[in-house]
Amino acid sequence: MGRKTTLRLAGALMTCALMLGNASAFALSKGDWLFRVRGIDVIPNDSSSEITPPGGAAVKGSEVSVNSAATVEGDITYMATDSIGMELIVANTRHTITDNGVATGPKVLGLSSDIIGVTDVLPPTLLVQYHFMHAGKIRPYVGFGVNGTVFYDTKSGINGLGLKLDNSIGYAGQVGLDMDVTKHWFINLDLKYINLETKAKLINSSTGATAYTTNVKINPWVVGLGIGTTF
Repeated sequence: MGRKTTLRLAGALMTCALMLGNASAFALSKGDWLFRVRGIDVIPNDSSSEITPPGGAAVKGSEVSVNSAATVEGDITYMATDSIGMELIVANTRHTITDNGVATGPKVLGLSSDIIGVTDVLPPTLLVQYHFMHAGKIRPYVGFGVNGTVFYDTKSGINGLGLKLDNSIGYAGQVGLDMDVTKHWFINLDLKYINLETKAKLINSSTGATAYTTNVKINPWVVGLGIGTTF
């Protein structure tokens, strides 16, 4: 799901929802559970420090970048009051870490590839939400909470070097909109920003010693479109 496609779909869904004048409104109430499934596009707002050998100077022009990735996200929300909910979000994406293309990147170090490596990312996120107009057909919300990201199945793209990424804990912010289609089904639009930073370590495969490090700020925007139901 590309960014332009995401924005077009968001506009189309918003238009459709605003035209649903006959849809029955579902009023949120304390004790309700909401379940949503979204297609999401994870778009890194990334930057990094330059790659540095232990005890050495940073290598100019050796920053890295992280690619975007699309996947399916699920969430469950419990309404603690008519307007305040607690949402748990789970998804999984796979990302490639590469030379950012500004300079010669890893090649300046004499490394074998511009692809630093690939990794799976599991970023469970817990948010406290405030739902505006909880009794209406269109219910905007905002949320703020904590994200814990685990990197796993990480593989290096450089001969002779392994790759390790430190897990991350950071904050997450969210704005979104639920739009009723029937009494128990609704369309969801959602945008999140996640504070996600990690240290990438290139490990000598023979000795196990750290050969290079770089601090990577991924800080993605997560754009989501989906459907939800109540139970």
